[in-house]
Amino acid sequence: MHSPVVGLLHLFLDLLLFALATNADNLVAGVAYAARGIRIGWTANAVISLMGGLTMAGGMLLGSLLGGRLSAGLADRLGGALLTLIGLASLVQSAARRLPEEGTELRLARLGLVIRILRYPEEADRDLSGRIEGGEVLLLGAALSANNVAAGAGAGLMGLPVVPAAAATALTSALALLAGRPLLRLGRRWSLAAEWSGGLLLLALGLINLLGTSPV
Repeated sequence: MHSPVVGLLHLFLDLLLFALATNADNLVAGVAYAARGIRIGWTANAVISLMGGLTMAGGMLLGSLLGGRLSAGLADRLGGALLTLIGLASLVQSAARRLPEEGTELRLARLGLVIRILRYPEEADRDLSGRIEGGEVLLLGAALSANNVAAGAGAGLMGLPVVPAAAATALTSALALLAGRPLLRLGRRWSLAAEWSGGLLLLALGLINLLGTSPV
C-alpha cells in the first residue's frame, strides 16, 4: 500500500506529464511566432491559457460523469484508450506538418481556419500586425484548445482531479507560449523534439492506463 506522500508524488507526476502533453501545440506555436517576430502580449496569453484550462475542465467533468456509471477498471481503460487515440492523432498531425505544402492546401482549406492554424500558427495573425490581439486571441485559443475536451474526457475517466489538472493545463499553456523564443535559440532539433513530445506523452499515458499499470 502506498503512503500518502508516494500517492501525492504519483499524482503530481501524472498531472505534470498530462499538462505537458496537452500543450505541445502551444510550444510549437510559440516557436513559430518567435521565428516570425509575432508577439503575444501578457493579456492575450492569459486569455488563451484560461480557454485551455476551461475546455480541459469541461472535458474532465464529462469524463468524470461517464466514469461514475462504469466500474473503476473499465473507466480507467476507456480513458487510456481515448488518450492513446489522441496521442496517435497528435503524432499524425506532427507528421503532416513535415509534408510538402503542395497537395495539402486544398484539404486544409476545406477543414477550416482553426485546422490551418494548427499547422500554420502564424495564420492567427490575420491583420499581419505582428501581434496576436482582439479576435485573433480567441481564434488562436480555440485552435490550441481543440483537443482539450477529448483529452480531458480521457483524464476524467481515469480519475484525475479536475481543478488541479485544469490549473496545470492553463499554467503550462502560458509557459509553453513564452518558451518559444528560448527554445528557438537552442536550435531546430529541440523545436522538432518539442513538437513530437506531446503526442508521445499522450500515447504513453494512454497505454499505461490501458494496460492497467497507472498509479492513478
